[in-house]
Amino acid sequence: LALERQKLRAEWVAKQTQIKEEMLEITYSYWDGSGHRRSVTCKKGDTIASFLEQVRKGLSREFREMANVSSDALLYVKEDLIIPSD
Repeated sequence: LALERQKLRAEWVAKQTQIKEEMLEITYSYWDGSGHRRSVTCKKGDTIASFLEQVRKGLSREFREMANVSSDALLYVKEDLIIPSD
């Protein structure tokens, strides 16, 4: 029984690792008085903080004010859910 449990656990961990490595395209909108829709590609296992850092880097090329902002100051808002970077 213990051996079977270890085998199932190893399979589960391997599957979770595989899932976390898959790429995911996320469409977002940067709001500065008007909406600017963009998209970014990241891994499914990435944290919100790393996603927001990729967004900040992408936006800093077009919006000067984003170059001096840390990703800690950004929020991801999905409908009625507000997700901070930490």
